[in-house]
Amino acid sequence: MLLIPKAAREDLLAGRELKNTYGDERTSDYRFDDRNGYDYGSGRDGNTLLVVSPGRVFPRTTETEVRTLPSIPLSKTSVTDRQMLSNSLRVSRSLFSNNEREIVFNLDENKLNDLSLFFRVDDSRGRLNIFLNDNLVYSGDADSGDLPIKLPVSLLRSTNRLIFELGSRGTFLTSDYFELDDVELIKKNKLETNAQSRRFNVDKDKLGNDNELRFFVDCKELKEANLNVDFNQRNVFFGRIVCDAAEHRVELDDEFFVDGFNLVSFSVDQGNYVLEDVKLVLDLKEGNQPIYYFNVDKDELDNEFTVKLDLLEIEDDDADIEGKRAEFLINSGRFSMFTERDVFEKDISDLIVQGENYIKVLPKNDFEIVNLQVVME
Repeated sequence: MLLIPKAAREDLLAGRELKNTYGDERTSDYRFDDRNGYDYGSGRDGNTLLVVSPGRVFPRTTETEVRTLPSIPLSKTSVTDRQMLSNSLRVSRSLFSNNEREIVFNLDENKLNDLSLFFRVDDSRGRLNIFLNDNLVYSGDADSGDLPIKLPVSLLRSTNRLIFELGSRGTFLTSDYFELDDVELIKKNKLETNAQSRRFNVDKDKLGNDNELRFFVDCKELKEANLNVDFNQRNVFFGRIVCDAAEHRVELDDEFFVDGFNLVSFSVDQGNYVLEDVKLVLDLKEGNQPIYYFNVDKDELDNEFTVKLDLLEIEDDDADIEGKRAEFLINSGRFSMFTERDVFEKDISDLIVQGENYIKVLPKNDFEIVNLQVVME
């Protein structure tokens, strides 16, 4: 079914030239557009500053869509590992001899959080010195209170040397010595699984500005840690993790989104956590609220300006509002329309400014604007 204004239908049936509702002949511009219905042309033509055919307009509605994301494990913890260096080791020193021992070992120092040296003292007399890569890291009698001996990670290399020697010389007749068993390294390695990302797809044009990221934090160990959340490489949250039952909510402005695939990333600086019940609550909007622009020169401001509309009512048995209702925004002002007629006019002279002007339609119900003109008179 083809919907056109009543006057236009009568002209078509009678074989007369088509005229718009206001009687101006527009045989060259009056044409049908597959998307918007009848279009009277566009742009400025003499005293007509704007001519457009918005077509069907309807109110903007919003609804909430919830996207559920898989649980997100986050951890940055240490794993303890042991490396045996020697089953037994003896060092001694007298006035005439120094029997030191050297152990060479390899490791990846970049993956270490902490490194310690442990051994059992089977028998001893004197003071034991231990060097790591030519740096003294211990000097004492190696009693149980000193063990394990912490080795500075900053002194480590990929290949390392431990030297055990006596710090005392003994006497003329006796030697100082240490007999050690089960000499081993205790390594705490970094576990780098502290960052996770999730990807999802959105139509940015349908997004409103009331979007949220929601989740709960399940603390697998109680540590003071910071959670960082990035959205499309933009930081949207950074703060201390609180191990309670409260839901965390992060506001996401529509400007943070891109059309198509979006990326949200999570990371912690330490600890072991799982983000549960992760949801994106999206504010979706729908509606046709067209906006149009036109220009007014300085020497034209003393004229009168009128908005003229050709309208069609859309038959809807379920409609709550009869007639055609809308609000029009013009620059910093506005006016309302409620009419059951097929034509409408409004003087907007007080709302016009020099330079670029705009008019935006905010419909209150469904109807069709076949023709919208801004005319200078």
